[in-house]
Amino acid sequence: MPRPTLLPQVRPEEPPGPLRILAELGEWVSEAGRTLVGLVGFFGSVLIAFAAIIRWPKRFRLNAVIQRFDLVGVRALGIIGLMSFLIGIVIGQQARSSSSNSVPRFTPSTW
Repeated sequence: MPRPTLLPQVRPEEPPGPLRILAELGEWVSEAGRTLVGLVGFFGSVLIAFAAIIRWPKRFRLNAVIQRFDLVGVRALGIIGLMSFLIGIVIGQQARSSSSNSVPRFTPSTW
């Protein structure tokens, strides 16, 4: 008589092909429904916020919005420039060391 084990199975048994496909399809539809509900809720809250701005325009804090744009956009230009420079170095090095003819080589010897 085999001894029962208390450990869970490493791989649970999967249902046969058509049932597994239907189960996966059901999970996908359920996830899509939850995502759609979240998107509709976000869109509704944005519409409510815009309606509040239109109804009470004095409550809109333009200085705070401009300060946030400055914080998020202008102050991030340094790190964006550094990352672009470093990525350009990597791409240039890969193009130089590439042995394929599809990448043109721009070196002083080919000018």
